[in-house]
Amino acid sequence: MKYIKYIATFLVAALMVSCSPEVELRDLGPDPSGEIKVDKIDGNNFNYSFEGKDAFLLNWFFDNGIHSQEQKLDVYFPFKGEYDNKLLISGGPSTVELNHKLVVENTDPAICEVPELKMLTGGCEGEGKTWVFATDRPDSNPFAGSGVGLHFFMVDPADWTVFWWNAGDPGSGGSVVSDINAEMTFDLNGGFNYTYMHDGEVKTGSFTLDLDKQTLSINGADLVGAYGTYLDNTKGGKYELKKLSDDELILFQTHGEGFCWIFKPKGHDYN
Repeated sequence: MKYIKYIATFLVAALMVSCSPEVELRDLGPDPSGEIKVDKIDGNNFNYSFEGKDAFLLNWFFDNGIHSQEQKLDVYFPFKGEYDNKLLISGGPSTVELNHKLVVENTDPAICEVPELKMLTGGCEGEGKTWVFATDRPDSNPFAGSGVGLHFFMVDPADWTVFWWNAGDPGSGGSVVSDINAEMTFDLNGGFNYTYMHDGEVKTGSFTLDLDKQTLSINGADLVGAYGTYLDNTKGGKYELKKLSDDELILFQTHGEGFCWIFKPKGHDYN
């Protein structure tokens, strides 16, 4: 009986082998090859293109944050500096990395002439502009009658100029903001840079000033006073820009209620 079982097992195995489909191994083709071509349009705009063969997928990664899969594109580098740009070309059995270092000799003069950027950062020259809470602000418009030193407070969410409550004043039932002595610096040294400083802690990020929508976004770091006692920070680092001048910055955000922050340049004296 064992002999018969062995014969049966052998026949089944042979049948399975004979019925198995044939697998055709195909050549995946050669590795992709080529080079990056760069043509200068002007001091801050450059045309990047790929010239090569056997590549079916392109992925550009530019050091200014742009990503593209186009074969040819114009790229804007607004700031002076060195940029390490990369292109991944995929084809055949592999992906090949190509690199190009671009040197931009000057910051685009147009950026330096934007009035709002000048007021926020101090301009392209220098180390930037540092802002702090306006704790010595006079009792003045648009919140006249609300008290001296108004810097973090609640307003009508439908009308930011209507004062409701001084959330940063313990005498009014509020609480002192935990980072009331913190500083934030905006600069244009090679980018739209933002730095938060408090009790030896330093956080760096970037900022986006959208003049069409009148918003200021803080990316990768905290706004001074962003984590006030009464906020859940669900809106993230995007704030409505209500006032920006050489000596005052007012931001607004809604969290059910409306909240405002008032800042002044470090060292500025209202008196």
